[in-house]
Amino acid sequence: MKHRVDGRKLGRKTEARIALLRTLSKQLVIHGEVETTLPKAKELKRFADKLVTHAKSKELHDIRLVEKHLGDRELVKKLTDEIAPRFAEVNGGYTTVLKTGFRKGDGAPTAIVRWSK
Repeated sequence: MKHRVDGRKLGRKTEARIALLRTLSKQLVIHGEVETTLPKAKELKRFADKLVTHAKSKELHDIRLVEKHLGDRELVKKLTDEIAPRFAEVNGGYTTVLKTGFRKGDGAPTAIVRWSK
């Protein structure tokens, strides 16, 4: 049964999938946008929105959760000091997924994930 099981497997085992989402979220924090396939973009949106929600609260536990997922104190500082304050008045929807077409080699649908503000 698949009750209350959500998320995409992305053709990877658990460890590889978590590493992929961490890497994509790091790149999103550094560059402000990431281009990837559509399923990865949709999963990244879920993952990054949760990180911003934790970063907004500025509680020690939440900051440690963000650091656990990003793994770099400088990125955590950037997320909590620069990115999260932009969304102080907003409850969710911190990232936007824009479809960009299809990849030339295999025809996979691609998308850009960027911050909403």
